[in-house]
Amino acid sequence: MSVRRGVHLEPIARRTATPVVTADEMREADRLTIEEAGIPALVLVENAGRAVADATFELLQVEGDSPGLVAIVCGRGNNGSDGFAAARHLWLRGVRVTCVLLGTKEGLRPEVRAQLDMAQVLGVTVLEVAAPHPSPSDAIEASVETAIETATVLVDALFGVGLDRPVSGLAAELIALLNRQGAPIVAVDIPSGLDATTGQGLGEPVHATVTVTMAAPKRGLVVHPGANYAGRLIVADIGIPDAVIDHLGPRVALIDDLGGALRARRPADCHKGQMGHVLVIGGAPGKGGAVLLAGAAALRFGAGLVTIATHADCQGRLEGLQPELMVEAGYDDVGLRDDVMARLIVAADSVVIGPGMPTGPVGVALVALALSRSDLPVVLDAGALTVLAAHPAMLATRARPLVLTPHPGEAARLLGRTTADIADDRFGALDALIHASMAIVVLKGAATLVGEPEGRIAVCTRGNPGMATAGTGDVLAGMIACSLHHEPDPFDAVRIATWAHATAGDLAAADVGEESLIASDLIARLGRVLRGETGPG
Repeated sequence: MSVRRGVHLEPIARRTATPVVTADEMREADRLTIEEAGIPALVLVENAGRAVADATFELLQVEGDSPGLVAIVCGRGNNGSDGFAAARHLWLRGVRVTCVLLGTKEGLRPEVRAQLDMAQVLGVTVLEVAAPHPSPSDAIEASVETAIETATVLVDALFGVGLDRPVSGLAAELIALLNRQGAPIVAVDIPSGLDATTGQGLGEPVHATVTVTMAAPKRGLVVHPGANYAGRLIVADIGIPDAVIDHLGPRVALIDDLGGALRARRPADCHKGQMGHVLVIGGAPGKGGAVLLAGAAALRFGAGLVTIATHADCQGRLEGLQPELMVEAGYDDVGLRDDVMARLIVAADSVVIGPGMPTGPVGVALVALALSRSDLPVVLDAGALTVLAAHPAMLATRARPLVLTPHPGEAARLLGRTTADIADDRFGALDALIHASMAIVVLKGAATLVGEPEGRIAVCTRGNPGMATAGTGDVLAGMIACSLHHEPDPFDAVRIATWAHATAGDLAAADVGEESLIASDLIARLGRVLRGETGPG
């Protein structure tokens, strides 16, 4: 690749994960491609328009209306250029297309006007929506409403990643008009009205059926609520070299298919002692099932040995429910059984602490013990996170590696924020949790995030709403503890377990349905995941 202005863009090996970019990173990628790599903007627009046309044409065929009628709502910026280019490609395929321009043709940037003019020369109708003073509500004329209301497929090319303020006025009216129709909508790069970095709405965003995003997924498309507005995500190769994206060093990547990393982990001459001894600490009267799920998940995911250290009143009830699990009474309401817990900690290769665990003085003592061995991988979950939120100074004696697995409510308690704050900026919350703990953090929820102090962030887009049920977090915690023994890189260990957990959830949902799914259904399907079945998604 050529070198210009001192920026050296090295060719790269095949990617092992799909990078996810912020709005600023995407704008810089566009600039580098045009100014440093020497690829004209016209080429990028042409490729983007063709990709949008392909997705639109596919939807037309699904709708069964050939040659079909398409209305493309265009803004005055780069998204508008892509929309006009898509109109031209569709027109050349025999599709009847009408473009709606937000504003007037006067004053358009030359490159946008060029795309508009090329579409018009072919015969594409371009209708303008401009606000007359003092009655802007009358600006959407009947011809525009008719074009949108009669379209078989709609294309949203209003705003792209540059949107940084709430949508209002005519733009908001056009978005509302698009959303009211019930026709499939193709969004260009990102649904208009969506923050490309946080996934939050800037007003009411377009509810897309398909989003054709250019070069790389945007952060706001892979976390909620943005993912709900995006619909099916298509990443279009428009000519931006991989080396340009990688030169920017985006911190975030999708957790792609990691099935290959799960196979052939056991040498032919291995024994159970080599496969890891996981210690699961937790359980209290009425909450013994949590440690049972975590322990069973660790076993099913490949641990050689699993011991549960639980409340004395739970030990007799749990023993034998899963015959492969060892169960010991490690504490009671008064305190720890020091001799038992000391022996178990020494024997463990990794620890899960927190499922069903008491959060009072006994819980504090248990967490302190788990963190006391600096060389022992520890997963803090559930009750252990509640203890940590009340006693953050305990992290000063933390183990390594340390993994925190909060759901949004637990994350809010750890940070002293509200659950709504966490939902508003999941990436920001993840960074704050990592900074506070200097640990690997798994921020659970729709599109689970995994981050580490060194800066890497992984996004798991697998999983389904059926997994919002008691015990699935306990299953994940057990799997992570097992994986920490098998993988040399703790971050890889956590993202592999997160991916496998979500994949098992998708297999379970396909078999029993989301409404009927329970946590043990995931454990029952881990064998299929380990054999390489990935199911839907």
